[in-house]
Amino acid sequence: MILNCWRRFDWASVIRHALVVLVAVTASSVPAMAAPGCATWEVARQQREEGPMWTASICAAAEPRPFEQSSNYNLDKGATIPRGMARPALLELVCFGRDLNLRFSPVIANDADYANARMAFKVTADGAQHRLRLDFEGMDGAFTTRLPFHHPLFEAMMRGNRVKIAETRAQIAPVSFSLAGSRRAITRLIDQCRP
Repeated sequence: MILNCWRRFDWASVIRHALVVLVAVTASSVPAMAAPGCATWEVARQQREEGPMWTASICAAAEPRPFEQSSNYNLDKGATIPRGMARPALLELVCFGRDLNLRFSPVIANDADYANARMAFKVTADGAQHRLRLDFEGMDGAFTTRLPFHHPLFEAMMRGNRVKIAETRAQIAPVSFSLAGSRRAITRLIDQCRP
């Protein structure tokens, strides 16, 4: 009798249910792949307006940041970024001829406030502070500048633990990015960029 029960048991159904549970558990434990990772630097060929371009990138976890009604950053104001703005800030280095295009995409309330802006930033890595002027590209929501491959900033980024980008007049929230994996990523990027 026990043998008959054993034979009638629907093993196919048990296996199907086990697979469904396994897939559900695995899917819930894997983070979404919507943006570059915030834990370590990544290098990939990304599609851009100019075509596919080698890019090294990292993001900083999104945090609520205060800002003025005009969207200029101001610590004295108590407003926080709306839910729709919960994307992370992004730091990218993109091949651009014999240079790297440094692209900083902060979390800002209204890109239109920075149309055609050229702003001064302090970029600190490995204890060294670099002052850079970055131009705002409204279509991408990024502040950008081109620097040669062996600019001291990139060398500091390959040695340090974190890089902090702060707009000098404090209109935009400062952002700190991890430099984990930056040496490997920047070295690989420069190798891919060379003609």
